[in-house]
Amino acid sequence: MKYAVVCAGLWLACLAAGLYFGYWNTFAVVGGAVWLFSAVCSGALLSGDRIRANYATETAEDRKQRQKWAGRLFLFGLPFVVTAIFLLWSTR
Repeated sequence: MKYAVVCAGLWLACLAAGLYFGYWNTFAVVGGAVWLFSAVCSGALLSGDRIRANYATETAEDRKQRQKWAGRLFLFGLPFVVTAIFLLWSTR
């Protein structure tokens, strides 16, 4: 629940910055950065041999924790990306 509150607070801060400064790209930057961190946490940007080496050396608890954080970061960035897409289509 606290992640949803933090996400909503950051989303409102981006909205306020967009209204005040007129810089609406903040949503895309924040959402893209958070999704990039999510991809790094999930291991999606690794090659096959690196994934196999990580799988062999990490414990099941570490893997579960890493996947949990990757999912949280993905969901954290989702409202920002959706808002950026909405703003992109609404300004045409």
